[in-house]
Amino acid sequence: MDAKQSPDDLLDETALCEWVGATPAWARKNRLIGRGPKFIKLGHLVRYRRGDVQAWLDENTFVSTTRKAPPPDFNRDTLPMNDPERNARAFARAAEIRAQSATA
Repeated sequence: MDAKQSPDDLLDETALCEWVGATPAWARKNRLIGRGPKFIKLGHLVRYRRGDVQAWLDENTFVSTTRKAPPPDFNRDTLPMNDPERNARAFARAAEIRAQSATA
């Protein structure tokens, strides 16, 4: 987002469609079926908060056809698999199991 752009800026349907590369028909259909970014009704006008559109884009970002991308604040170092003590216990337990099945 530009420094001049605020998450609270309101976008009309045309601006939304230009941003995401869609048609107005796509926007209308997704509003009707409850998909797409959150929107605001001001009488007969429809507006989208810039922050809501960005959040929707983030929620719908994938790294493959089967897996969503990690959130922007994702830190791989906080995953349990990166805990050395936990890994040491798991490897020790796996070695015990292999030893037991080899002697059985």
